[in-house]
Parts: sequence; C-alpha cells; structure tokens
Amino acid sequence: MIKLKSLLNEDNSSELKKLEKLMKSHDWYYEMSDDNRVYKRGSAERKVIDNLIMRLSTMGGSKDTAKLLKKYKPERMGSVTTKVIPAPKRPKK
Repeated sequence: MIKLKSLLNEDNSSELKKLEKLMKSHDWYYEMSDDNRVYKRGSAERKVIDNLIMRLSTMGGSKDTAKLLKKYKPERMGSVTTKVIPAPKRPKK
C-alpha cells in the first residue's frame, strides 16, 4: 500500500510520476467492495488522484493526465468518472 501523506509531501516536479504510481496501484473497483475499510482507502486514494489530475491539468498537463487515465483506468467503470480539465487560457498583456 502506498502512503498517501508521503506522496503529497514530495517535490512538485514529480507530481506526474506520483500520479502514475497512484494510478498503477489504485483499486479501481473499490466501490464494489463489501469491506468498508477497502472502500474508505479506495475513496481516499481516488481523492488524491483527482486532486493531482486537477492540479496538473491547471498547469498545462491535460494531455499527460489523459494518457495516464487511458493507460490505467479500466474502460468499463460505470459511474466512476474522472474529468481532465484543460488549462485555463492566460490573458494577453
């Protein structure tokens, strides 16, 4: 199991690597578990994944996060969705 707090405290330059590490080990089917501990752990991991995706997307990493989602998230996830938000356009000076 990955320690989420240690991942969050690492250098920001490695956030894409952290995201991939989390996605690779994440139990994408945690919502179907009968064990509440599994559900809570999966839900907490999912929040970290979603937050990293949002942060990377706003920093211009939408294409990278989309590739990782395609690589690690199972195609048939039912109600589980993660949106990749494009980086906001910067105002012209």
